[in-house]
Amino acid sequence: MKKCPARQTTEGVAIYLPSESHFGFTLITQFSSKTIRLINMQGAAIKEWNTEYLPVEAKLIENGNLLVTGKDESSPMSSFEGASGIIQELDPEGKLVWEYKNQYMHHRADRLENGNTLILKWVEVPTELATKVAGGFTKDGSDGKMWGDAVVEIDQNGNTVWEWNAHDHLDPESDDICPLCSTTEWGHATCVQAVGDDKIFINFMRISQIALIDKKTGDFDWKWGTKIHEGEKVNEINHQTYSTMLEDGSVCIFDNGRHLRGEALNYSRAIVVDPKTGNILSGYEEDPPSFLFSSFLGNAQKLDNGGLLVVEGTRGHIMELNYRNSVVWEYVTPEWGVDPVHGENNWIISAYRYSLNEDCLKKCLGVSTTWRTWLEVAKESYLVDREEETQPAQQQMSQADMVRNRLENLGY
Repeated sequence: MKKCPARQTTEGVAIYLPSESHFGFTLITQFSSKTIRLINMQGAAIKEWNTEYLPVEAKLIENGNLLVTGKDESSPMSSFEGASGIIQELDPEGKLVWEYKNQYMHHRADRLENGNTLILKWVEVPTELATKVAGGFTKDGSDGKMWGDAVVEIDQNGNTVWEWNAHDHLDPESDDICPLCSTTEWGHATCVQAVGDDKIFINFMRISQIALIDKKTGDFDWKWGTKIHEGEKVNEINHQTYSTMLEDGSVCIFDNGRHLRGEALNYSRAIVVDPKTGNILSGYEEDPPSFLFSSFLGNAQKLDNGGLLVVEGTRGHIMELNYRNSVVWEYVTPEWGVDPVHGENNWIISAYRYSLNEDCLKKCLGVSTTWRTWLEVAKESYLVDREEETQPAQQQMSQADMVRNRLENLGY
């Protein structure tokens, strides 16, 4: 039985304004489901991948395949938040193309242009250094170990071609652990992203910071997320689960807002920030702010039309906002699952909107650049009305022809 049914009176698409939405398909990965779905704007699944492992994250990559990190229950780290242990590349039909296993892997991965893959894995922080790390509390039953993060680049054969250990570059005093978090983990990286050929972007959730790494030297080009105000450290963001660097150097962040200092209620927000200046360029938060809150999970995506896709993970809720911060598409997933720790839920780990002009989507759906194939996809996914086979030919222009002309004018 679903918990608190009064809070789940709406499922599926609640709002859709076609003239203002960023048209495309949305890839949804859920917390307690082995099915990853690609849905249309009406909420219907047009493609599904059923995975052997419970997914931790999934994204389409340039060749149209799905890159999935999954949870290996036999891993010694399986009880850790975001633990994975396996990464798979699946083709559009769900066939396994590539696989890599490492029981210390966690959270997300990133496929590079050269075919290599960036992964995150846990590494033990040397005891002498671990005792110097400020903040945190000792968790009951802890074995006394502190785990840090490594970024590893592997080739198609699983060989390590580059590795970077966070504990070699973080400062044990200024990069302190949140006092409400345990000392089991130091940084708790959740996102890693290649930026060009020589930079790596990383998101540290436990210390509420994002950073850019110089791949050649291993040093930080910059870190952002905390500041000193009147001699005291203040957080700019709080336990952000997801962030990604954009082409202009700004960063889109889903700021979960857990463990907010001095606040009666925690709240989440989505922001786009210039990390070099600290200026928030755009963003969204609810009024009152506590109306939007996901203590963990969730993500935010800056859309090409200037809007934002905001995923409130622990409520199974996705919003698309236009550049005026008005809701133009809203969706609550009707798919529920059961987690042994958190119980029955419809939680969403992440969701990504793919527009029609993105090669990864075209290749995933088998779409060429001609309008005819896109029209077939539109009919299959109920984006336009299907024509009855027995319907007599009409002299006037059909809705399908109008869609065809529109797509043809747009270059598809």
